[in-house]
Amino acid sequence: MKSLTQVLPESCLKQWGFHLCPPIENLNLEGNYYQPAKELGEGYYWYYEREGMFVISVMDLRLKEDCVMEYQQPEFISVNYYDTISAEELNPYKRINANCIRGHVSNGTLYRARYHQDVPVHGMELMLMPGYYHDYLAERYPSEFPNPKAAFLSVDGITDFPELVLLLRQIERFRGRGASAHLFYESKVAEAVSLIIEKTKSRKGFVP
Repeated sequence: MKSLTQVLPESCLKQWGFHLCPPIENLNLEGNYYQPAKELGEGYYWYYEREGMFVISVMDLRLKEDCVMEYQQPEFISVNYYDTISAEELNPYKRINANCIRGHVSNGTLYRARYHQDVPVHGMELMLMPGYYHDYLAERYPSEFPNPKAAFLSVDGITDFPELVLLLRQIERFRGRGASAHLFYESKVAEAVSLIIEKTKSRKGFVP
């Protein structure tokens, strides 16, 4: 049986008509690449997963028509950053903006979002599964780790987080493979969580 991390990206991509393709030259060598059908658009969606723990993804797409993504959310928390995008969540309505951090906590409900044609969708995302923030982190730091959902939500919409943006760009530009890639991605996930925790501590009104 596939893990939730495998089911989530694949189910959404296949629903859109994306197909698995070979690694793209001069881009990340580990992970999976998907490309849209020619009538839908061009570009790619790449993701790397650690089963039951986390997913890292990079997308660089241009759609030829408006598309609605819809899926039943499992439990996860995530942050992403878009350089360019024209899209909105539909339930409840919320614009998905470029040039800011987006923190998201799934609530187990149906997720729906519309992506608009002819505007490049270029961004990076880090998704943590319960196996990482409930089990792994809680076991390693039982008395120190704050509420991860509150921490990720506290950075939603902020535009002054250059350290996290730089980290996401480092992931996008990484070209290693094998053991070096696994160690790199694992370390970047831990670094991202550390940066988010420190950022929340510096923001007024945050309650761990």
